[in-house]
Amino acid sequence: MLLAFACLIVMGCEPGGQGMMSGPGIDGANTEVSAEQRLKDYLVDSRYPVNSRPARDDTPTDLRKWPGLPEAKSDGAAIESYAGEKLIGGSLYVDVRVTVSEAGRYSFFTVLRKQGETQPLVVSTVTRDLAAGPALVRFEFYGLILREAAGAGGVAQVYEIPAVGGERIPNDQELQELIEGRREASPAGRLEPLLKSHATAAYAPDQFTDRVWDAPEKRDRIAELEAEVRLESEAESEAEAQAGDRGESGP
Repeated sequence: MLLAFACLIVMGCEPGGQGMMSGPGIDGANTEVSAEQRLKDYLVDSRYPVNSRPARDDTPTDLRKWPGLPEAKSDGAAIESYAGEKLIGGSLYVDVRVTVSEAGRYSFFTVLRKQGETQPLVVSTVTRDLAAGPALVRFEFYGLILREAAGAGGVAQVYEIPAVGGERIPNDQELQELIEGRREASPAGRLEPLLKSHATAAYAPDQFTDRVWDAPEKRDRIAELEAEVRLESEAESEAEAQAGDRGESGP
């Protein structure tokens, strides 16, 4: 699915997503990762919101070839046009008009790059349950990413969205029906992308926030990991004390 791929392209998302992982962490080599290391990794990864992430060198620019999209097509929604942009709280937001003919859950995705360049700077994703009719989808391009990309002494820059893609994905009820065998076919399907570009106004680096992302769910996750670090530390101290006791009473 789209959000899972969004995690993969930035090579930093914690397994299970923010605020969802519990218990010992397992890395790609199937070895346990300590709570202390997972806390360090999370603090680095959560500099930016999960829906607006720095692009990688191999992030695709042709959204028709976006990895993870289903082969099937969906006519459930049409991505129509751009509907303006706003700078809010030091981050850039771009609205896109969508017309929904089949109510359901949809994911949309796009990238932002400097005008005249091909390498994306930011990947932005939106997943929403939409009713039939017109809708506005708002993409966020987190300001800290753009500020860091501009570097010290950067000049005002025009940015560009080359296209917008999307897909119909199963909602919770549809997923349950598929699992239980009460639904034969998944509603999943790729939408026809909007292949028109959108050029932004020119923005100076200092118009973008210099703050790392913060949110209640992030603070909750940090508190969970800090509690796990304390538990692991207490367990290690207890194990060392028991080992010392055995050493003193042994032959």
